[in-house]
This record gives sequence, structure tokens and C-alpha cells, in this order.
Amino acid sequence: MKRISQLRLFAVGLLALGAIAGAACGGDDDDSGDATAPAATATKAATTPAAVAGTISIENPFARATTNDVSAVFMTVKNSGSTADRLVNAKVDPAIAGTVEVHETVTQGATSKMQKVAGIDIPANGSAELKSGGYHIMLMNVKREIKEGETLEVTVVFEKAGEVKVKAPVVAVGGTPGMSMGTPSTGGMTMPATITVENAFARATTNDVTGMYMTIKNGGAADRLVNAKIDPAIAGVVEVHETVTQGATSKMQKVAGIDIPASGMAELKPGGYHVMLMNVKREIKVGETIEVTLVFEKAGEIKVKANVVEAGATGGMNMGGGTAMATPTKAP
Repeated sequence: MKRISQLRLFAVGLLALGAIAGAACGGDDDDSGDATAPAATATKAATTPAAVAGTISIENPFARATTNDVSAVFMTVKNSGSTADRLVNAKVDPAIAGTVEVHETVTQGATSKMQKVAGIDIPANGSAELKSGGYHIMLMNVKREIKEGETLEVTVVFEKAGEVKVKAPVVAVGGTPGMSMGTPSTGGMTMPATITVENAFARATTNDVTGMYMTIKNGGAADRLVNAKIDPAIAGVVEVHETVTQGATSKMQKVAGIDIPASGMAELKPGGYHVMLMNVKREIKVGETIEVTLVFEKAGEIKVKANVVEAGATGGMNMGGGTAMATPTKAP
């Protein structure tokens, strides 16, 4: 009897344990929705950047035709999402350009320079414009001529949106793009550049190089001096240069261009920016006048007559240099 009682007690215990286990399992099933809710929220949060990526649009991209080994790409980037994004990089086929960087034009006094930046912020429900005289994508060490009328494919890289491939029509130096991506052109859609060049002078030669100097004034929208040309019988190479001082020494180096701010000016002078004539073919003498063609992004080509002064002279408004005014043309 004692053993039977013990068996009965054991059976009752098993039944009780089964009921408890069933209640526990039933509780888990009832709470399953709440228990997995945090995981669903986390998954949704993790995909938010992808949703924001879909809100980035690029309108009216265009690139400049080359006149040397650099070019630039411009566009308007719009963000219709509630989360900010950032343009951090860009890429092109290495057969086109060896280096691609995100740049900004910075004005310091009467001169401007370009410098690499870590990125361009695209605010939530806002936009950023890449344009001449501001932010832009810089193509350097260009491997081949980029011609007007062709189209460049540029991959723009964003922090959240990732990579976006853009087709940028190439326009002439000083040109503006036509209708693109179904929206009206905005590239360069500003008041025309009004460029005047004053007091141009050149140094007489003592060897096979010399420099040209001048004051460039702009009564309109921002522009940029990107190149210069001269009769090949005078000099074999013409470049836009800058003098850079490092400690007690100075050196001259080629620059991609000289920005002429809107309603502002840039001075090309000894010790600063200048037009460099190299591989000079004949003596350039004091008292003569030489003609140089300046090439601007917007104003096009401007022919300037420069008086030749002695080496070491600084020119002057009384030297008869005259004034050259830009007539917008399409650079070849």
C-alpha cells in the first residue's frame, strides 16, 4: 500500500509538471509578437540608409572640354529625404583621368585657389550645387583630350546612397549644357562674365623663359583663367603659373587655373600668379609689344597686347598697356 501511494503521488506530480510546462509554452506563444518587435524595429532601422539613398537625385551634370590636362564636372545634387547625406568621392575610367578629387574654390583677398575637400554635405530636404567658382569634381592628369559633344560617365560616391553613375555631356570652355535629364539647364546659368584686362606687361628675356603680368577685373559672374596661347614662333610652351614660397626659397609651379571672383579681380604679378612663357624662340626686347590670347571658362578667348619692360620692372598704369575687354567666344 505504501508503494502504491508513492506511485500515485509521483503520477500527480508528473501531471502538475505537465500543466506548468504547458502554461509556460502557452505564455511564450502569446507573447511572441511583442518579443520579436524589437528585432523588426532594428531591421527597419538598418535599412533606413537604403531608403535615403533612393531620395538622392543628380540633375544637369556636365563637364568642361579640356584645354590642358585638367577638367571639371559640375551638377546639382538634390536630397528629398529626411536624412542628410554626403558626397565623398568620384571615379572615372582611368584611361580618361589619373586622379579624381572633390574640390572647393576658396577666395583669399583678390585671388582664389582650389583645394581638395573631404566631402560635400547634402542636407536633408535640400540640395548642393557643384558649379564654377565653388564645389566641383576635379579631373587631373587627364590622359586624352575631352572633346565638346561627347559624354563622360562619372561615378559619384555618397556616404549613404553609395555609388551613382552619371552621364555628363561635355561642353566647350565657356559653354553651358543644354536640357539634361528632363530638367532645364542650370550649369553656368548666371549673368555673363564681363572680363577686362588692364596693364598687361611682359619681361624682356635674359634666357629662354619670361613671365607676363596683368590685372584681370570681372564685372559679372565668377570666371576662371584656364589657359593662354601665343605665336609658336615666340614661345613653344605657355602655362598659367603660381610662385610658391617655401622657407627662404621660392619656386614656380603650373596651376589648373586662376579664379576671377564675381564682381572682383585677380592680379597676376611678380611673386604670385603669372602667365609663363617657356622655350622662348627669340629675344623678347624692351619696347616691343607681344600679343597673348587668354582663355577663360566663360568669357572664352581674349587677345591682350602686353608691353615688354626690363627684367625686374613692375609695369605701371602709365606704360601704355591699354585695356582688353572680353567678348564671349567659344574656345576651340
